[in-house]
Amino acid sequence: MSVAARQGQLTPTNAAFRAKRVAVVPCPALGDVTLYLHLAWIFHRSGAQVSFHSGLLVSAQAYFPWIELKDDAGLSLAQLAATHDLVVSYVNWLHRTGEAIDDVLQAPNVAYVTAKKLPRSLALDGRAVTVAGMTFAGACRPLCLQSRTGWSMVQWVDHYAREVFGLSCDEPVQVHLPTAGQATRPCVSIFPTTPEPSKNYSLHGFIRLARRLERLGWRVEFVCMPVEQAQIEAAARPFPVRSFDSIKHLMDHLAGCEVVISNDSGGGHLGSLMGLRTFTITRKRPDFVWRPGFNPHNQVIAPLLTFKVRGRHVWRPFVPLWRIPSALASRASR
Repeated sequence: MSVAARQGQLTPTNAAFRAKRVAVVPCPALGDVTLYLHLAWIFHRSGAQVSFHSGLLVSAQAYFPWIELKDDAGLSLAQLAATHDLVVSYVNWLHRTGEAIDDVLQAPNVAYVTAKKLPRSLALDGRAVTVAGMTFAGACRPLCLQSRTGWSMVQWVDHYAREVFGLSCDEPVQVHLPTAGQATRPCVSIFPTTPEPSKNYSLHGFIRLARRLERLGWRVEFVCMPVEQAQIEAAARPFPVRSFDSIKHLMDHLAGCEVVISNDSGGGHLGSLMGLRTFTITRKRPDFVWRPGFNPHNQVIAPLLTFKVRGRHVWRPFVPLWRIPSALASRASR
């Protein structure tokens, strides 16, 4: 399968970044990486030369030829500020590079961002940045200003680029993937875990879902971290359980899939970025801000009812899981 953005005209509303050097330094988590990549794409389409500093993504350079991917090992914000016109950095890198924070904060061309809240102690919220003599007010701020608007984080990244830098781009992020072999059956990848157990739907529930999808004609595989593979294999037999040592290899796998089913996790965001149909199971609202939002074929499966017992949320029994096989029945039967 080859997934690539449609090529169109350059669509920035501000030409100030043409030929400027822009460095983007994301939060290391996979979901965040995809969102910062969306921001990098907007700068690229404005004519900027963009470097993206992510040890997680660097193995996938061939799939993002429009950007320079660099490892974040040994990252220096001060050095990036000295060699680039603009740096957009996840704020917590200030505490991770080993540099003197007060010295780094002297650089006027570094925009510090985060998902929802900047640390008050740094007094950064609303600070402007200066890029080649131009001032951009409010460049240091949370990307999401109000999580109850119904917007996705992708939309909030669009808002940040537009409101702060005057940039907009309607084209999806360009992803170059190899053409996968023709599969005998369409494939679904299920990501059953996250680093946060309270976000995880029941593994046995995912296995029941896999059996229903298999009966509909889908080929179903589970995807997990290498340390989880043996445990999930034991529970999910006979379904294949995959784990990958790099994002490149994970993307190679997903290139042969049509659907990603996951908890609220990075797997859903990556699948969405690659143009796949996604189903995200969460105890949150259907329009929660961190849902995958890179294409129109992303659906949230939220519980019909939740309540608390002794401070713990009870939600898993009330997830309308049947909506997934119902939505996929027609495709599998073709």
